[in-house]
Amino acid sequence: MLLPLALELGGACVPDPTPQVPNAAVTAPDPPRMDACPATAPATGAAQGSLVTFASADELQAFRRHHGQVWGGATDGSSGPRVGTIGWRNFGSTGSGGEGISVTNVQEEAVDEGGIVKVARGHLVVLRRGRLFSIKIGDDALEPVDSIEVGMDFEPLVWNDEFLVAGSELLVITYSYMNRATQISRFEIGPDGHLEHHVTDYLRSGSDYASRNHTSRLVRGKTLVFYMPNLDIEQLPELCVPEAWGCGAWNPVVDLSHLYKPLRSVGDIALHTVVTCDLSTPGAPLRCAGTGIFGPAPRHDYVSERAVYLWVMQPSEDPSPPWRPRRPQDRNNATVYRIDLRDRTASAVRGFGTPIDPLSFEEDSRGDLRVLVHANRSGGDGTWAAGIEMPDDLALFRAAGESFVAGKVFVSGPEAYVDLPDPPDPAFRFQNRFLPGFLLYGSGTTSTFGDEGRGWVWAHDLADQQTIRIDLPSTVDQIEPLLEHAVVIGTAERGLAFAAIDLSSRPRLAGTFIPERPTPVDTRSHGFAYAPRAATGGWLGLPIFYPRGRGAREEHEEVLYLDVHDLQFTQMGALESKRGNRIVDGCEGSCFDGGGNARSVILGERVFALLGDEVIEGEVTDGRLRERRRLDILDALRGGSR
Repeated sequence: MLLPLALELGGACVPDPTPQVPNAAVTAPDPPRMDACPATAPATGAAQGSLVTFASADELQAFRRHHGQVWGGATDGSSGPRVGTIGWRNFGSTGSGGEGISVTNVQEEAVDEGGIVKVARGHLVVLRRGRLFSIKIGDDALEPVDSIEVGMDFEPLVWNDEFLVAGSELLVITYSYMNRATQISRFEIGPDGHLEHHVTDYLRSGSDYASRNHTSRLVRGKTLVFYMPNLDIEQLPELCVPEAWGCGAWNPVVDLSHLYKPLRSVGDIALHTVVTCDLSTPGAPLRCAGTGIFGPAPRHDYVSERAVYLWVMQPSEDPSPPWRPRRPQDRNNATVYRIDLRDRTASAVRGFGTPIDPLSFEEDSRGDLRVLVHANRSGGDGTWAAGIEMPDDLALFRAAGESFVAGKVFVSGPEAYVDLPDPPDPAFRFQNRFLPGFLLYGSGTTSTFGDEGRGWVWAHDLADQQTIRIDLPSTVDQIEPLLEHAVVIGTAERGLAFAAIDLSSRPRLAGTFIPERPTPVDTRSHGFAYAPRAATGGWLGLPIFYPRGRGAREEHEEVLYLDVHDLQFTQMGALESKRGNRIVDGCEGSCFDGGGNARSVILGERVFALLGDEVIEGEVTDGRLRERRRLDILDALRGGSR
């Protein structure tokens, strides 16, 4: 077991860097407390600069000309870095419209993420094949009600990402390559489940996709939030005025008073924009405003209830991070910006390193920020970058909430970091997650079935800064919450494996479960569902798939359900697809959906599985799950799609 000791070096609280020999995960005596490490974030040094906006349009144009010549930034409208997030569970929270439980995994309690399945007005709503489908589930029903196309017939080049629910309004977020814009299609769902298209707005931007991020967030059901990166620094985000056949005028959403210059000279420059849209008045024209920051292209973003955090990195050749002794303290290669969601004011703290993905961030109730960072050079969260990172030299960065002062730039010192133990071998698919009182992290695998069948997860106590290594029967391909505890889903010698982590006091390995039938791991976090049923347990659902031979496409074929009691797993059963993922409608809407094709939904005593074009309902009796009924959602089309 890894039992770090505290050392006080130059004011920084860092664990003992001496290599540790792994032993049994939970048998060693408690390590000494690290009283030198404060539980709250350390105060950051005094402000050492200000954020500067552009004084005039002429100054902005001169800036663009200079950077276009220096770097050759794209000016042809081509898309730059793409954003778009793995998800997290919001246990027991109400949905965006306050009418039911959110079935989309979320990281923050009041911040919903776009998904492909939602509950709205007593109906299950599915985004599939370029259409919205509404399914009545009230009054113990499972009946198709309506379907409607998301896009237009003359817009075939769209990427269907996700949708959100704001009261009775459904907002479908797609990317239109024809318009080079994020497409926001707004639909009304009636109490009877019928769908009506209101308007489609276009927000001109670069393509918005990343393997570990989502395009949109909805804060408190009223504020729609987008992070939009663009390598084309000539193009500010603009919102179109919808007309009968597309867009009329394009109106800018960022004014010069909210457009910030880089803090330092950079090479590969990008325009990072946070756009918020007011949804507080249902049916009203979309009103959006943005804050833009010019800076290095590599980045990560995170949305809390209060703010959007943007971490941008200027890759550094310096191999010695500030959490190591004898490093010159005058160099930082990263900046974390905070854009307040109330007034769009920006503040910044200079730091070092790069996060893994949005799960590397946590803003606590005091407004303090914690971020897991590593020292390797990184391309940020663009497209698939987060999934192929090989992080090394890990640390926990901490910044007090009072360090973020509107218009000011603070500079962090070594006291802002806690050195963390590194995985023995840097690996792809590194996973991390903040849970109540802890940070968990570990490495995944690069193949469909793991080669080693064993792995480790590190549990870092945020209060006393102790870090404990826990041996596992699998790699770490997914970390999900079980209320105040956690489950690690990974790859064992036979395939899929579950390992419960008890975080009630001293972190330890609790129950484990390996299905009899070998299955690969699907790390799409939105597919995971956990519904608490008592203080000691609940039901867990996870879509799984089976390889169909060399060269064959791997498709979800069932959703596996486990009963969790006292952190021990019992298999209840699975809901299986009979259709598979065959195309049966001639791709009239879309042949590919960016959000995948499978989800698990648990609503009280009712259990549902979305598998391709089928919604299957199960019934649990005496701890065993059996199929109750199923629905082909394309049946709604046979009554006439609109």
